[in-house]
Amino acid sequence: EEPSPAGVLPPAQLVVTPTVASTRRGRLARGATNGLVRRSSLRAQMVDWVRRPQVGLGGQISPQKKKRVEILSVDDDELNQEVIVELMATGNFSVTRVLSARDALDVLADRFDDGGLTAFPDIILMDLMMPGMTGLEATREIRETYPTCNVPIIMVSAVNGEKDICAGLQAGCNDYVTKPFRHMELMARVGLQLRIVQFYQKELESKQHERILQEILPLSVIERLKQGQNAIADELQDVTVIFSDIVGFTELAASHSTPSIIGMLDQLFTAFDCLVERFRAYKVETIGDAYMIACGLDEQRGHASTAIELGTKMIEAASCIMAPSGSPVRIRVGIHSGPAYAGVVGQKCPRYCLFGDTVNTASRMESTGFPMTVHISDSTFQRAMSSGTDEEGFHSMGRRMVKGKGAMHTWLVKEGEWKAALQALEETMDRTSSDLSSCMNSPS
Repeated sequence: EEPSPAGVLPPAQLVVTPTVASTRRGRLARGATNGLVRRSSLRAQMVDWVRRPQVGLGGQISPQKKKRVEILSVDDDELNQEVIVELMATGNFSVTRVLSARDALDVLADRFDDGGLTAFPDIILMDLMMPGMTGLEATREIRETYPTCNVPIIMVSAVNGEKDICAGLQAGCNDYVTKPFRHMELMARVGLQLRIVQFYQKELESKQHERILQEILPLSVIERLKQGQNAIADELQDVTVIFSDIVGFTELAASHSTPSIIGMLDQLFTAFDCLVERFRAYKVETIGDAYMIACGLDEQRGHASTAIELGTKMIEAASCIMAPSGSPVRIRVGIHSGPAYAGVVGQKCPRYCLFGDTVNTASRMESTGFPMTVHISDSTFQRAMSSGTDEEGFHSMGRRMVKGKGAMHTWLVKEGEWKAALQALEETMDRTSSDLSSCMNSPS
């Protein structure tokens, strides 16, 4: 066998695999002097060889992250581990070494217990052939145990058959590097995986920001902000506003513990939030036990009918939630349609707020309504009729006195406890009539 030139290690001798581990105490490799190359000298030759740039690959690849990138190197061969450490010393890397797949799983489990997935290494270099548990088995277990983990795993192995490479990728590896490898190739593959993770994280953050915006602003407003419009001030020609509040909330809050009241509100408002999303409405705000919704902000057709159906579903949802008193929550719902002013106001926790007479009237519909009923204005009723809603689903309340508005023609939706509301109203009117009659007939 021809000796290698001084300082150069033939590719076939780049990595010492377990199959030749038994020769470590003997003649591992020969240099130009035909003398025995000791472990430290062999490592120096290997590192020197793999660091040599490849033709046509350009400059050295460095990790993209500003912080120090942690690599978990999993290999039962200590010599291979030392080579990885030497190679990564050229970049902004730190290497954590483990000598078995089982040790790697233990490291990840400890990290997860201490800080979750954020405590995981940035990338894993996994050997394939290891005693006890192979790299394939470890990779599968990592992907099954931590399904949301996006840490790249690069399989590094002297086994380079097509079936072996496919098996590694199918097990959950992001890439497969065959030994012997060169410095530039490994660094390029590591850098590529880090860039992919960074791109994924940026996309995830962007979607999270978008989702948060959608929770506090209508879609049409979000699009206008994206286009660079700073001041959002709208004159809405026609919207439908819903108000709801809890019957007897003040007395309820005064007689029960704060945690129980907050728990009730959380359940109720969470149910309302789901309904708002389902009906593609917009949650304007909550004030105490009051919950305000707007329909038709995105020029949605039939928004009055949508608001009425949403109001009835809110009553159904409330009846399924228990108050601290042990009885179901009881609410009133009021709805009114008309023009309104709207805009994004404030800098801290900005909201798209609605103003104007339509908002005030919707609030009056709620306050003059009845427990577990939907009380709507004639304006909302007429819009519902024009969109094809059946008139049989409503009961006319005639003209009623509304604070600050005078006499208004209002309607009850025939859902919930509307019959009980009419009966209670008749009894109240009978008592009032009887009291008036008694006063008139009593001697002066």
